[in-house]
Amino acid sequence: MRTALDGVRSYIECLPEWLNGNQLELGLNEPYEGHVYGGQVEQKSKVYHYQTTVKWTEQRKGVMSCDGKPEIQVATPPEFKGHEGIWSPEDLFVASANICLMTTFLAVAERAGLAFSAYESTAKGRLELVEGQFQFTAITIRPSITLKSGEDAVKARELIEKAERNCLISNSMKATITLEPVIR
Repeated sequence: MRTALDGVRSYIECLPEWLNGNQLELGLNEPYEGHVYGGQVEQKSKVYHYQTTVKWTEQRKGVMSCDGKPEIQVATPPEFKGHEGIWSPEDLFVASANICLMTTFLAVAERAGLAFSAYESTAKGRLELVEGQFQFTAITIRPSITLKSGEDAVKARELIEKAERNCLISNSMKATITLEPVIR
């Protein structure tokens, strides 16, 4: 007769194999939403939807909105006969990889108990003509992480690299993502 403890043992036994698939480790206080059958983890599918609205205002400008969030003015970039000083899709594309790395790092560092006092990163995207169409071919992200005294720089580097591997935005992009961290 199988007990609940047997199910937990089966889950623990197969967890390392499951995590080798570059899945982000489960935090201790996150509910596990799956089932264990004979040592195999059956993960419940999770699907999320994100919706934005873009409305043209004038010239090559518009407003991006999303329920419950402030509007953002957007425009065609100056390189394509657009406007200076306004967020463009190109800016937002590069920023999305940069933001996702930061937020994924924050989660990974919290779970690992890494104490740091500052995080700042820059990202630079390369947009080029490939086979007659413009596309981003590369994004380089340069995070700078300042550790609290006594923290392990090797551990911090491992965690930022882990965050990059688990960043859902960069994992969804065709562009090559290069990470150049500085740990202080």
